[in-house]
Amino acid sequence: MAEETNPAWGLSQTTAQLDRSWRDLFSRLRAILYPLFIAIPLALVGCGGDGGDAVTIGPEGGTVTSSDGLLKLTIPEGALATPTEITITKLAIADIDESIREAFDIHGHYKLEPDGQQFNLPVTVALTYPGANSASNQEIEVPQAFILHKSGQAISLPETQEVALDADAGTVTVSAQISSFSQVWDNLPRDGSLRVRFSGVPNTALVGSGFAASATVSSSATSKISIDQAIATLEGARPVFNSDLENTDDKYNLGAFSPNNARTVTESASFGCSASGTGLFLGKVEFNNYDLFQMLTLEGALLAGFDGPTSTIYTSRARRAVACINGTGGDSGTDGNTTDPGTPTPSGVIGLNLSTSAMSFVHHVGSTECWQTVGTFSVANTGTTSGAYSVTPSTSSLAVSPESFTLGAGETTNVTVSFTCAQTTSFTGTLQVTGTGTGGPVNATVTVSGEVGP
Repeated sequence: MAEETNPAWGLSQTTAQLDRSWRDLFSRLRAILYPLFIAIPLALVGCGGDGGDAVTIGPEGGTVTSSDGLLKLTIPEGALATPTEITITKLAIADIDESIREAFDIHGHYKLEPDGQQFNLPVTVALTYPGANSASNQEIEVPQAFILHKSGQAISLPETQEVALDADAGTVTVSAQISSFSQVWDNLPRDGSLRVRFSGVPNTALVGSGFAASATVSSSATSKISIDQAIATLEGARPVFNSDLENTDDKYNLGAFSPNNARTVTESASFGCSASGTGLFLGKVEFNNYDLFQMLTLEGALLAGFDGPTSTIYTSRARRAVACINGTGGDSGTDGNTTDPGTPTPSGVIGLNLSTSAMSFVHHVGSTECWQTVGTFSVANTGTTSGAYSVTPSTSSLAVSPESFTLGAGETTNVTVSFTCAQTTSFTGTLQVTGTGTGGPVNATVTVSGEVGP
């Protein structure tokens, strides 16, 4: 039998032996690689999400939190008849219909499983994301975000919704009650046509004087929201950490708000500090028949796949800790700012309020125009004197116009944000807004999330 030499291995083998060696090598490689050929496609199927962790919840109820810590499900006792494995998987925002992404800023998109799971009692889904700092020490604005729910191809608006801003933690939590599982995401209207603000709420107030807080609801001439009635509540909670913020619970009927009708209503209540300690300011506006029909009418037609009522019972909340401190000669003033004891109150201070705390966009490399306009937000001087303001991006991938400007007391300007196409992968950046002047500096942040890819 002929003999062949393999120069690479330096071995002398017969042709038959060489054939057997190749067959043996191929068999071994197949045994190693075959499982990979099966596993890789399976792994790719799950690439759209984060492969959420499963938690078993029984009839006693419980909570489940997404792997990124932002979405929380609260399942009450009796909602499930038998132990059920619950899974939260984060999905790409780009998977949401483009018409929705163009009209709203979206912070999170999640799939809840088992798909189609029905509950005997409503389940609360809550999404938390960073909110704008209320660094002006005077005004807290609650973004009017809401949740949409998708089951199969049908999109619906949960009938009970709430948005809460924690001014101390700098977070916004939007929540809703749902009765079945599929997909959920939050929606923050970009037009800012309806605003809920709580003003005059300081971080500190002097014992014996306190402060005056107000609730304001305003709609613009381009508002797309209809409201039958708005009820504002201004409350000082005690006891909270041995709170000495004297309790009040005043309710005000702010009336109705119609689409395309500019209207502003403000009501105020006084809060007093009887002794040193920490209290908690709680502001709330409850909306009856908060109708989003026009808001959900995109490109001339109701949102594709939308099923069910377009109105919801909606509540906006805000909270801030207020420290009551001892001092003489100080004055908390009508603007809510407390000066050091013995220091005269300034005749005017600057303020800062932003129309949004977060923006998002989707960019397809090679097909979406560069630069790409992300959107606009407004910067307002809520103080009583003029100030100089600047907007600074954290990354070269973002640009703003104008970068700096001056605002008189009560004035507002719009800032346009653009993606410069400086990178080809997804990212999250920030815009630092700073105001300087009497009572400053004041600061606030806008988070910008970009999904960038093919």
